Amino acid sequence: MTLLTKLQDSQKKLYKKKITSFFHNDYENQRELLSSFPEPLSLMDRSFFQYICQMSSIPVLVRITQNIIALPLLFFYMLKPYKKLNTTKGKEEGSAVFLREGLTVKAIPESLKNEFSDIYECALKGNLFMDNNDKRIAFRSMLKYWKSPYFILKCIIKMSIYSNVIHIYKPKAIITHNEYSFASSFLTMYCRLNNVEHINVMHGEKLFNIRDAFVQYDRFYIWDKHYQDLLIQLQAEESQFMVEIPKDLYFDMEKQEEYKYVLTYYLGGEDEIELLSIYRNLSNLNTSLDKICIRYHPRYSNIETIKKVFYNCVIEDPNIVELSKSLSITKYVASLYSTVLFQAYVNGKKVVINDLSSPEKFESLSELNYIMMNKPYIKLSELLIV
Repeated sequence: MTLLTKLQDSQKKLYKKKITSFFHNDYENQRELLSSFPEPLSLMDRSFFQYICQMSSIPVLVRITQNIIALPLLFFYMLKPYKKLNTTKGKEEGSAVFLREGLTVKAIPESLKNEFSDIYECALKGNLFMDNNDKRIAFRSMLKYWKSPYFILKCIIKMSIYSNVIHIYKPKAIITHNEYSFASSFLTMYCRLNNVEHINVMHGEKLFNIRDAFVQYDRFYIWDKHYQDLLIQLQAEESQFMVEIPKDLYFDMEKQEEYKYVLTYYLGGEDEIELLSIYRNLSNLNTSLDKICIRYHPRYSNIETIKKVFYNCVIEDPNIVELSKSLSITKYVASLYSTVLFQAYVNGKKVVINDLSSPEKFESLSELNYIMMNKPYIKLSELLIV
């Protein structure tokens, strides 16, 4: 494992602890930090301000360690000789590249798919390449932000991936879903310098979180105007947004004469105490537990703990049962906060928000601008046995 990999892994672990719940940041503190920034004068400013926002929740010792590790890596990538790329693939003119990172082209809105002659899928973690122009951009960044080597390092590595893609595919546009990366606005600047459009597509639920602050693409596709208003509150550039729901959010759901489950609860990253509270509240619903299904999160859930807590409920494996099938066979779709609730809403399902297990989190959802608080929903407390 390289130093860079260790650095990235440690960053991911920190973010995972911080963002699996989304309730860790105090709304007022976030607003206060946002108001302390001057107006960004460039795309580089936007990336740097987003970096400062994200680092505000990282312990000081960790930030110092990141910068110490980043410094020699920065010089390594700057001085490293890069092999000349073989660009004889001759990709189709007017095409785009989708840096998928776990998604497929189904996440791209139809109008965007129809705009380009072809869309090539690539991994965001690809080969690195820098030519002399790239190194000049990197050097100017180092001069301006020399006090933040980790910031520069991440921007340069992402730029090197983009450079590799641009040289090989010669795309008209690069499509991504990476607004949570502080390098995103820097990459918009880089794409513009190379006459490539930088387009972002929404891929998951959002609350008011300065992780996404100051972001700017050439185009940013969102699922609802609500997200435009939310991101503008986070100082994102206003003119970039386009509203379009991709087909991926709509499901061809099976019609049910009688639902298999009265309610399916979609878990996130809850700890054992929260899971026990959810179980107690589900036990008080006006239905038997064998009519309640628990679907765990494929990345954030501890499966053994879930099996222990919900020992007499049906537990649904998301790796086996497709989401469309899961939604088809249940009457109510329940969670505290989940992308699935919005998906259920656009597909005409009855949405239930858990107001019982963590009342303080439920109360904060409106403050944090959760979209489903402004859509039709039922409180879990309304389904209790009277």
